Amino acid sequence: MGELVGPQLCIAIIFVVICAHVAYTAVDLFDSYFRLPPHFIPIVYDLKLSLSSKKESICGQVRIEMQCIQSTSEVLLHANPLFVKVQHAIIENRLTNETVDLGMPAVDWNRYLVAFNSSIVFDHAAVYYLSIWFQTTYADSHGGLIKYEDKERGVWASTLFEPTNARRLFPCFDEPRWRSIFKLQLWLEDDFASARYVALSNTAGTYKHWNERLTIWGFDPTPPIPTYLLAITLGQFVSICSAENFDSEICIWRFAKVEGWNETAHRIIRTMAEFQICFNLLFLISMLYLIDVDFAVRRLVFLRCCMIFSRSSEPRTKSDFVSFEVRTKES
Repeated sequence: MGELVGPQLCIAIIFVVICAHVAYTAVDLFDSYFRLPPHFIPIVYDLKLSLSSKKESICGQVRIEMQCIQSTSEVLLHANPLFVKVQHAIIENRLTNETVDLGMPAVDWNRYLVAFNSSIVFDHAAVYYLSIWFQTTYADSHGGLIKYEDKERGVWASTLFEPTNARRLFPCFDEPRWRSIFKLQLWLEDDFASARYVALSNTAGTYKHWNERLTIWGFDPTPPIPTYLLAITLGQFVSICSAENFDSEICIWRFAKVEGWNETAHRIIRTMAEFQICFNLLFLISMLYLIDVDFAVRRLVFLRCCMIFSRSSEPRTKSDFVSFEVRTKES
C-alpha cells in the first residue's frame, strides 16, 4: 500500500493543477467575452428619466463623462436590447469644441452590448462626454426598474439592479469594478406628478411642481458608486421623520395608507443608529432610509442606503421588539 502513495499523490497534484488551469482559462475567456475592454473609464453619469403612470415605456437621456484610457474609435457600453432602445447618440470633446454624431449602434444580443463606431480616434487621457437618448420599459421581478400595481397602495416602482441589471434601465458601464458619480433627475407625469407621490434615491432630493401633469425631482450627486448601487423608488410614501420632525440620520418611510406602527418605527431607528457609523464606513452614505412595505418583498435596496423590508416579518409589539433588538445586537 505504501508503494502506491507516491504515484497517487502525483496523480492528485496533476489533477488539481489541470483543474486550476481550466478554471483560470475559463475566467479569462469569460472576461474577454463579457467584460468591456478598458478603453474608457466612466466618471460622472447625468441621468434623466421621464416616467408616466399611464405608460409602460420610459424616456431617458444619459450623459456620461468618461476618460479615454486606450486610444480607440469604438465606444462599447452595456444595454439590454430587450429593454433599452437607443434613439440617438453624440460624443463631445469640450477641449477641442468638437461634437460627433455617433448614429445608431450595433447591438450584441448575446452579450447585451451596444457598440458605437466613430469616424475619429479618441485620444488617450482625453475626457469625453457621451450623450445618449433612449427609450426603455419597466422590468420584471428579476431585476431592473420594477413597477408594482396594488389597489390599496397604488402604483409604485423600485429598482433592483444587483451587479448586472442597471443595463435594463439605461446604457452604462455596468460592471462593479467601475465607480462613478450619479446625478439623477426624474420627470414625473400624470398621476406620478401629484403631491401624493414621493421619489427617493441615494441622496437628498428636492422637487418642483410645474403643473398637474408634471413634477420634476432632482437629487444631489452621489459619492462614487458602482451602477448596481444606484437606487430609485417612487410611491405614495409618508415619512416618520417628516411627520413627527424626528431629527435623525435614519428615517423610515411607509405607504401613506398604512396606519400606526410609529412607536416601533422609532425603536428601530434608535437601534439602527447604533450601527450608523458602520453603515457610513461601508457604504459612504449620509442617511439610512428604511421603507416599510407591509408585504412579502424580501430584498435590500440601497437608497442612500435604503432597506426595503417586509413588515410582516418585523416586530409589531413592544415584546416582539425586545427579541428583535437582542437578535440585531447579537448579529
